[in-house]
Amino acid sequence: CSCMRCHVTERAFSSIAQAGTRAGGATSILSYSPRALEEDAGAGQVFLTRSSHYWRPIKGTVSARHEDFIQSQITARGTVELRNITLPAGRKYRQFIMQSSGVDTVLAARQVERQCRLELGTLRVARKRRTAYGTTVQLLSATSETDLSDFEQGSGGIYIGPAPKFWLDEESRKSVGQRYTCVVRGVSAGREFVEERINAALKSGVANLWAPDKFGKAEIRTYELGARLLKGDHRGFIRLLVGANRDESSRTWEAYQAFQRGDLSACAVALPPKACSITTAVIMMLNKTGDAEAAMRAVPMSLRWSLKKAVDAYVWNQVAKFRLTSMLTEHAVEGDWVLLDGGSLTRVTSREARSKKYPLSRVLLPLCPTSEVEPQDYPLNAAAFAYTKARENLGLKDTHFKEAAERIGRQERNGESEQQQQQPLLYRPLVGFPTEVQWDLVTGPVGQPVVATDVVRNGLIGREGERWTIPPQEEGIWFYSMIVYY
Repeated sequence: CSCMRCHVTERAFSSIAQAGTRAGGATSILSYSPRALEEDAGAGQVFLTRSSHYWRPIKGTVSARHEDFIQSQITARGTVELRNITLPAGRKYRQFIMQSSGVDTVLAARQVERQCRLELGTLRVARKRRTAYGTTVQLLSATSETDLSDFEQGSGGIYIGPAPKFWLDEESRKSVGQRYTCVVRGVSAGREFVEERINAALKSGVANLWAPDKFGKAEIRTYELGARLLKGDHRGFIRLLVGANRDESSRTWEAYQAFQRGDLSACAVALPPKACSITTAVIMMLNKTGDAEAAMRAVPMSLRWSLKKAVDAYVWNQVAKFRLTSMLTEHAVEGDWVLLDGGSLTRVTSREARSKKYPLSRVLLPLCPTSEVEPQDYPLNAAAFAYTKARENLGLKDTHFKEAAERIGRQERNGESEQQQQQPLLYRPLVGFPTEVQWDLVTGPVGQPVVATDVVRNGLIGREGERWTIPPQEEGIWFYSMIVYY
């Protein structure tokens, strides 16, 4: 394409690729499948989408643990060709990402084992993960750190990346991405912004927020379901549960309309059993008994506890943002919980706070101090009041959390409750240091609004909820978005 917009985009891509190289390198591609470039773009790729009337994103990946940057060249058609690169000799890895491009996962794992002269069965199929760009990748895990420097370039679409690290989080060892958005003016400003923010994120860390989670395709957050569950608002819980799936198909929309009319029989018939088995079971129980609380019990207990943890995550995010934006300091303050070298916790004294003994990276925030199942202690400073404020935003009180076990239920197994058998996540670090940072620089049509996501440190974005709209006279405005993986 020879239009001015494509010309500007190509120059911007070249500049930002250079900025990414200076920022520290990117996750290496072990193998690459050209036919899956646009449909299944995986982690570690730098690419420009095909010409679009509305959006032309430029994307890339920078990793703190990898030295290689993916070299790229934009073709005349607006796609990207990637040059082959090799992994550093002797570098060991624990987790692998395979792009979903029609390649059998087990066969791909055996192929990697043969090429790297690994023992058969070293690589195991873990699970699928949805990336921040909406693509699906398959995770392979190794029993131990493995040397993959002998792997050769092929066409299987297999990628490699660092194993995610989560402290005290045994139940969800997965890479979670946080997206932050802000605006820059012009291509040169965008290049400088990318370089500055990536360096800041890798060096100083960012807010260690939980990724927002939606239930179904509707704009319903899991913490909204969890809040109704904890409050005992069973009918409100069921209403949200049915509405969460209403946009997935015509049948689910028909079921939602039937539920709104109060025709529970028609709602249960319309719901696809395979797609909405939990919702169907709830509606059938409600139609049978007329008891909303009994119907709610049709939701598996594991999911009910997951919804409670989603509420904990929402509250923690609000407290973390308050701690970083209102208590402005690069060190722990009096009353903070901090993590010591030996793995134990201690509370910061006034003398330690004045001497700035502990950096902000050692500060921990408890997840749910009011839970009787997982007891913790509040920080003894202003952050403690942020917990109450965050719960009030959901209409919750401390008593709702203390009564969680009674409302959600206890599952006995061999004389011991499931909650007692699990190792719960009690505290979470306030600041996270990313293992990977993905970015994109996007320009859009005049009048297209872009909304900021969360207030975080290092100036990654502006004020929360702030909206930017491209004025008619300034088509050169670009929107910058960063996704941080811990």
